[in-house]
Amino acid sequence: MLSQLLQQPEMPHIMYALGWFVQTVRGHEMIHHAGTSTVSAFVAFLPDDHVGIVILTNANGTAFTQAVALTAFDRFIGAEKTDWNERFLAASSQIEKGIEDAKKAEASRRKKGTRASHPIEDYAGGTPTRDTARSTSRRTGRRSARRTTE
Repeated sequence: MLSQLLQQPEMPHIMYALGWFVQTVRGHEMIHHAGTSTVSAFVAFLPDDHVGIVILTNANGTAFTQAVALTAFDRFIGAEKTDWNERFLAASSQIEKGIEDAKKAEASRRKKGTRASHPIEDYAGGTPTRDTARSTSRRTGRRSARRTTE
């Protein structure tokens, strides 16, 4: 979802290069990466402009750090003011609505009152063995078409 948020008119492309995201922001190359666990660390720099920023926060899983970095970079390069926080919030809401709409559409296509034709265990993957091939053929009444080895 974050990569979708970072596709803005001022940032026409984003690439991944040896552990770093590389993208153009208002004609300036920006290299960045974020690290997360229970907190978030965001490192970004504009190498040709000799400026960088590190943002540490406990706001994990949001575009807050990118909004702060882009705001700082806009000021540094003298770009027009953009409310990146508002822009990312609007884009995030639109993405979340799309996800919710897709879930509703999928649920509406589901046939009510049906159930799987086999127990859930039958759908589990794994390497077939002679024993599982025998138990499958006993349950379904069909012979296994391929030989299995233990």
